[in-house]
Amino acid sequence: MPPSNNVNSFVKLFAVLLLAVITSATDLSVKSDIFAQTVYKYISQNGKNNVFSPLSLHAVMALAYQGSAGHTERILKVHFLSKAKTATGYLTLLWDLNRSKNVSMQIANKIYVRKDHQFKKKFEYIAKNNFQAEVESVVFRQKQIVANKINNWVKQKTHNKIKNLLSPNDLNGNVRSVILNAIYFKGEWESKFDKSKTRIQKFYLDNRRTVNCLMMHQHGSYFMGESRDLDATLLRLKFRNPRFSLIIVLPKTKTGITRLEARLPTTDIAALTKGMWGKMAEVYLPRFKIESKYEFKKAFEKMGLEEIYSNQANFSNIMANENLKVSKIVQKATIEINEEGGEAAAATALVTVLLSANYTLPLPAIFRADHPFMYLLTFDLEQNTSPYALPKDSVVLFMGKVAKP
Repeated sequence: MPPSNNVNSFVKLFAVLLLAVITSATDLSVKSDIFAQTVYKYISQNGKNNVFSPLSLHAVMALAYQGSAGHTERILKVHFLSKAKTATGYLTLLWDLNRSKNVSMQIANKIYVRKDHQFKKKFEYIAKNNFQAEVESVVFRQKQIVANKINNWVKQKTHNKIKNLLSPNDLNGNVRSVILNAIYFKGEWESKFDKSKTRIQKFYLDNRRTVNCLMMHQHGSYFMGESRDLDATLLRLKFRNPRFSLIIVLPKTKTGITRLEARLPTTDIAALTKGMWGKMAEVYLPRFKIESKYEFKKAFEKMGLEEIYSNQANFSNIMANENLKVSKIVQKATIEINEEGGEAAAATALVTVLLSANYTLPLPAIFRADHPFMYLLTFDLEQNTSPYALPKDSVVLFMGKVAKP
């Protein structure tokens, strides 16, 4: 019957479209995570705690990428998909993140543009529709007013966690636009740590030096894994919304953090987490709270992206009759982990101005994070129907290192 054929055609078309959207988001997450690991290699400092939101930085750069052309577009494309796939991937990912249940999750983009200037229609359309960005005209010569406006937006989107992202000195009459991304997450553990079991214990800074920390403790079933390449043990802690997880990557030796950070950029983190399996274990994890601020110029120069800061930059698809370059990319981020769960926030600003191998080993019954380790806060791209299933693909929202809790 004709109606039946129409229904079948609709179902097939829907399936193809759905598959295309999921593929775009998955491909985007792979690019974002590789980008994250590469940037982290250049911004991490030995002996210091840090927190970094790769997704926040990648989102800002992805939006700038939409406005690039020529050689600038070609060097940026190394870290992205095609412009169309990047835009589609972010449309899917932002929508999915912002509708998350049982956690407080928000990711937002905003662009401030000089009042007497306009974006090209295609760039503005993609910014508003695919990146869900608000666009507001301002007078950048009013530096204090605009800085306050920008910082208030960031403060509101990050629930007062990120303050004073930009100063008036970051703005001047040559500024044409400021591209912003803010991300905020707060979630409770699927199984909370018992506060009465938290004790003051030693945390080893190296083989000899120690500091006291508040060490949380819990016994339960966890996804765990090991990597010979990283010489580390992995632990996955799930939040109430199981699509969000905190992955702890613990070196097997007390001084193994340097080797771990050096090898991370060439390691497939997604493959490591897929190799985990459930095990009963005693988990010891310190409470920690970390704040960091970064400017990425030196890191980007080492990644071959120095052109975006130079007079050779080509962002001609952002504004008509304007030659633009990047003057500054800055991020502030914070994370807090305790018995209840985790809270993290970050904001990234991009200011444009006028030109001038893994191996499985026996798993331990005790996971004791009493020496420097790395962590990744991840989001699964697909909802698992079984609580015992591991994610197929995920994207890193936050990552960093605990050197001294």
